[in-house]
Amino acid sequence: MKILIHGATNGSNFGDCLFAHIFYEVLNDYGDVDFLRIPKFGLCKYLKNEIASYSTKFSSYKEADCLVYMSGGYFGDTTKNLRESLIRYFRYFRVAKHFIQEKKPIYICGVGGGPVSNTFLRKKMVEIMNAAKFVSVRDTETAEYFKAHGVRKEIYVTTDSALSIWKRDLPELDDSLKELVADKKNIFFHVYGSNESNKELAQKILPALNRYIAEHPNEYRVFVGSDNVTKHKISDLDIYKDLCADKISVDYSATWDFCALLKNMDSAITVKLHVGIVSSLFNKSVISFPKHINKTKRYYKQIGYSERCKLLRECCEEDVYDMISKYIDQPMNIDLRLIEKSNINLHPFYND
Repeated sequence: MKILIHGATNGSNFGDCLFAHIFYEVLNDYGDVDFLRIPKFGLCKYLKNEIASYSTKFSSYKEADCLVYMSGGYFGDTTKNLRESLIRYFRYFRVAKHFIQEKKPIYICGVGGGPVSNTFLRKKMVEIMNAAKFVSVRDTETAEYFKAHGVRKEIYVTTDSALSIWKRDLPELDDSLKELVADKKNIFFHVYGSNESNKELAQKILPALNRYIAEHPNEYRVFVGSDNVTKHKISDLDIYKDLCADKISVDYSATWDFCALLKNMDSAITVKLHVGIVSSLFNKSVISFPKHINKTKRYYKQIGYSERCKLLRECCEEDVYDMISKYIDQPMNIDLRLIEKSNINLHPFYND
């Protein structure tokens, strides 16, 4: 069987690259696997080089016997902007037209979605879901949204596929980092890759973290990094320079190395979803201040830690300080049943 994987494979974003690795490895047990390779929207050079066992299996997506939409949030929030909606259609959903017309199976595996403001794009998503042979979503809210908008296909509610790496062997930390994680409590402070993007973090999170660190001298070491390859070195960012702490800058290198780093932290302060998911999976303390209004809050609700997640736009410096003070040393524990549910996303053919 020739299996085509598609999703958000056109960049170095940690969560999406993690999904690409997971799905490529698992689905190789079922046949010849390749990713959608089209200009701008298909598999990027970064991922092609990072997945060590990857090789091209077929020259055109039309040769594939089935289409697997890997996990990711791309069935989700959009604006009403027509141009953006058209780009998203061509990026993610146009490829499904061939499989529907040729009556080839489509499998939608652990996606997150809704709301979708643009009517055209939402209808395309619903059409693809109704045509699919298997649909699973990572949270109840996604399932309820698409059922309310016309999906008649059975939808399996699972959880995020990243939880499936629970027992995976991860790389050793670089020698330069091994000694640095040994003698203090380690905080991962998640930042963006540019000063402009970090403005709100610098106004709200940074002063609260500086204050907390000052009140606990010699207790913590702060590792500062992003979750994707950035144009600027972390050490050159203003938010790093203005952090008053025993600190280490960590430039993002690779998906599994980043997982290993998070596993060796004691806590994480993060603005995005998958740094929090992977950290919580390894029983770390996570404090989440997302900019995304839906998907991250859904995850913490699902695992029973809603109090650990507050939208950054709804926070002031004092709110951040209070959350750090209350939770920074409180590990999280995820119900094993949720972790097991994540594996449903990886084996859609079991339902054939």
